[in-house]
Amino acid sequence: MKPFLFSALSFALLFSTPVAGRAQAAESGKEKAGQKNPAAEADEKASAAANALYSAGQYAEAEKAARALVAARTQALGAEARETLECRILLLGALYAQGKNAEVEEECRIVLPLHIKLFGAEGKDTVFCQVLLLEALAAQDKNAEVVEQCRSLIPLQVKVLGAESKYTLETRSHLAHALSQQKKWAEAEAEYRSLLPLQVKVLGAENVDVLDTRTSLASTLRQEKKWAEAEAEYHILLPLQIKMLGAETKGVLATRTYLAHALSQQQKWAEAEAQYREVLLYCERVLKPEEQRHPSLSELVDFVRDLNRPGKHAVAEELCRRVVALHIKLLGPENHFTLSLRSTLASILRGAGKFTEAEAEYREMLPLFAKVFGAESQFTLTQRTSLAFMLIQQKKDAEAKKEFDQVLGLASRARGPEDESPLPDVSLTMETLQGMGRDAEVETLLRQHLPAFIKTDGPDHREVLNLQTTLISALKAQEKYAEAESECRSVIAARTRVLGPEAEETLESRSTLAMLLSQTDREAEAELEYRQVLPLYTRVFGAESESTLTQRLFLASALRQQEKYPEAAREYREAADISVRVLGTENDLTMTLITLLLDLRKRVDQDADTSALLREHQPVFLKTYGKDHPKVLHLQETLIRTLITQENYAEAAQECRSLAAAQTRVLGPEAQETLKTRRTLGVELVKLDRNAEAEIEFRQVLALAEHAFGAENPDTLEYCHLLAACLATQKKDKEALKYAQRAYIGRLKVLGKDHEDTKQANQLVDELTKPAAKA
Repeated sequence: MKPFLFSALSFALLFSTPVAGRAQAAESGKEKAGQKNPAAEADEKASAAANALYSAGQYAEAEKAARALVAARTQALGAEARETLECRILLLGALYAQGKNAEVEEECRIVLPLHIKLFGAEGKDTVFCQVLLLEALAAQDKNAEVVEQCRSLIPLQVKVLGAESKYTLETRSHLAHALSQQKKWAEAEAEYRSLLPLQVKVLGAENVDVLDTRTSLASTLRQEKKWAEAEAEYHILLPLQIKMLGAETKGVLATRTYLAHALSQQQKWAEAEAQYREVLLYCERVLKPEEQRHPSLSELVDFVRDLNRPGKHAVAEELCRRVVALHIKLLGPENHFTLSLRSTLASILRGAGKFTEAEAEYREMLPLFAKVFGAESQFTLTQRTSLAFMLIQQKKDAEAKKEFDQVLGLASRARGPEDESPLPDVSLTMETLQGMGRDAEVETLLRQHLPAFIKTDGPDHREVLNLQTTLISALKAQEKYAEAESECRSVIAARTRVLGPEAEETLESRSTLAMLLSQTDREAEAELEYRQVLPLYTRVFGAESESTLTQRLFLASALRQQEKYPEAAREYREAADISVRVLGTENDLTMTLITLLLDLRKRVDQDADTSALLREHQPVFLKTYGKDHPKVLHLQETLIRTLITQENYAEAAQECRSLAAAQTRVLGPEAQETLKTRRTLGVELVKLDRNAEAEIEFRQVLALAEHAFGAENPDTLEYCHLLAACLATQKKDKEALKYAQRAYIGRLKVLGKDHEDTKQANQLVDELTKPAAKA
């Protein structure tokens, strides 16, 4: 919020009788007494001249005249005389009008004690002098002193002018602004919330100062990450601004942008997208090249990057192409912001599985990156690495290897003496090798380079610690968990020392250590580490942040591995409830928590609850991922198992048909998962006495399995056995015996006579060959 730059002059008009006026009044009294003298006439003329210069806006000349008058009156009357202090008020006004805030502050600090002595702490001239001091401090961004000055001034203003005086309200605005400038967000929020209703009452809801306060309150809420409350304020603010300022003004654009940001932070993608589209339309229509770094453009770019996730790629691509076109128009095709955004577009195409288009985008960008940054720059090499990944996705392994080799060659060239550190190039080399899955080489190179870097830059250098983190990843990939743990503990100690125990990087390293403990079957130690780190995540990121909820997921998984199912279920449940409320039902973390909770509920025999949860969340999974997504199919499998446990065979059969259709589309009719689902469908139909339908299902499954896996595959033999049992149920004994014997002979050969499946097949053959069965 901007300080009220002219409020002090308003006070001057309200409280101060002009110096000339007071001098004239005094002089008139003297004339009546017959005491007029040349000195008084000279003083009167000097005072009138100084005031005339000020009134005419000739502030520099007014300052000179006021200084001369102050000197004369100090010599004639003394520094504490009322007339001298009146001249100094004029001097303060002239200095303030010229923006000489340091001199205003200095003069105020001299004059203020004299005013208090002469007029009292509550005198109007004293209050005016304090306001001028406040304005001078605010103009110099001396925010701590502004806060101190406001806290002493506001009680005086309330007493002298009243709590609802516009001048008291201006001072309170200064206080809130100074608190926010010091990042004392909670105190600033409280002050803005207290101030706003008073301003609305005194000035009206549509007053510009009231709109500024509401804007500042919303901005403070954003800083506190109170997205829902910020959204509410922006919704109130936007129509007022449109009415007062017009729909296509910079203030309205900023409000739309920040409203959209608050919506996106709450995963309200549709609403955020609608606002961002309005912002983009304005930018496309109105922005000029000189406004190329407008905040709305940056927010648009961030939103496009946020959209780069499953189910949103199409919208992200469309918006990104428009923002790229806007950047080219404003900045040119070779500007580094334009190139960065084109890299984002390529990433979106990659996320959408459009590998050919992504490859083309990278190939178009590479010459521009080389031209702008240089062929050997880290930016250019990163783009070449991304191109290589695209080639791998398309099975163009030879071309990918060529790109990777060129990246490694360029990154490892000898550096000149002007280069401070080769750390960035080594980091890129490691990233490239990791992308190629060459973790052993990553380890070798890091063990070769790290001692030199530690010697040169010190063990606590941020990039050295980042390289150690890369080494940890390489060791984990090779399942060298003991060495990875040792490195991880070293990084934690260094980051705690350098950044503090609550730094984000320190917390990430501790979370990595807990994962390593889990991977070495030390779940109890992993649980302890998660329990120690979780309060830190809560304090740093907030109890409802995605980072904290992720740690709760990890803790629940550690509990589950120790078969502490009730505790694990409680963690999953509580984290899932928060995630649904804060991040939204379509968020990936929310989906993961719900999936794990459902799976765990099945283990602890809470089938009724599990079934209800599945029914509750299945529509959201379908909406987010689509009916053929693996997560949706897994959810259906869980539901089928639950329904079977509940002996709800009709619904289980219905879900089996739906799942089998999706698996056929996604995996193919002969996929093992598809055939197993159809097998389950056949079994459920038998339980429902729908044996004719079950027979058809088993015959089709058997034929597909024979073609896919061969006649002697254990799965094929199982389907053969099930068909035999189904035929026997329908008294089709002759045909049933044929399939039963085939299943028995096959299992005897493949599994051996002592296998349970072989014994089961033999039992069916015996039953079909008994005289009672024949009768």
